Amino acid sequence: MMIKKDIFFSSLLILLSSCNQNLSPSDNSLNHKPQVVSTSTVIANLATEIGGSQINNISILQPGADPHIYEPVPQDTIALEKADLILYNGYNLEPNIIKLINSTGIKADKLAVGEQIKPLDFEYEGKKKPDPHVWGNAKNGIIMVKAIRDKLIEIDPQNKDKFTQNAAKLIQELEELD
Repeated sequence: MMIKKDIFFSSLLILLSSCNQNLSPSDNSLNHKPQVVSTSTVIANLATEIGGSQINNISILQPGADPHIYEPVPQDTIALEKADLILYNGYNLEPNIIKLINSTGIKADKLAVGEQIKPLDFEYEGKKKPDPHVWGNAKNGIIMVKAIRDKLIEIDPQNKDKFTQNAAKLIQELEELD
């Protein structure tokens, strides 16, 4: 009977210690990569180029999706709630996603990347509106790159050099394109 008790208690200790390991901080939490959520493919591409392997970047919109009419799905809410940084265009390009970001009380840092640029105005239904399609000009792309770089440095200063280096390379490419 004593051997059975020893086996039982040994098994119980092993079980409890493995449960305890799941409850304790993991190596991933010590090497936390910022969780970045980008609302459009353009912004997601810029964030990935700048952040590289130092960030986890999720794009809500997939290639070909229309940001003007996109309806968020539950996975979008989950991604936004887990985000450390949300990058969106602004100027009402993605109205339903912006509503979701503003209505859920998400605590992540947010950056309206497109709103770093003074837009051209257009007239819609008799009113002047800002044109949200600011990324078509390489000079505007440079402004967007710098804004994303600075925000990434703000949330993850340990990787400042890498973000700065990656952004400089991208800025050089955009200058050559311009």
